[in-house]
Amino acid sequence: MEFMNVKLPEEIAREEYLGNFEQANHIIERWLERRLPNDLKMRLLFEKERVKRLLKNYPYDEETAINKARELIDNFTNEEFYTLLDKGFLDYIMVMAEGCMRKDLFRILLMRFRITRKG
Repeated sequence: MEFMNVKLPEEIAREEYLGNFEQANHIIERWLERRLPNDLKMRLLFEKERVKRLLKNYPYDEETAINKARELIDNFTNEEFYTLLDKGFLDYIMVMAEGCMRKDLFRILLMRFRITRKG
């Protein structure tokens, strides 16, 4: 996995940092059309797969996450959601300037919610 030592091109890293994963993938595709050193090509192919998996693991926007939490937990409030988020119990990434919650959000929420409601 020597190719992991290869830095991503700056334009790709920037778009990923900003949460513009679709644009990052578009740029990767453009780069892959070029003649590239093998390690860079492998790094770009790896990055495409990494982004695909990342987005699959953060499928819920904020509104969907709150609504699903309300389905699972009686009397669940927005305030409780944001308190858990502020305390770092819930993980998210920015995708196209919108927060997306992790796929296992509800397992974490239920576990933490039991603790916070009891205490």
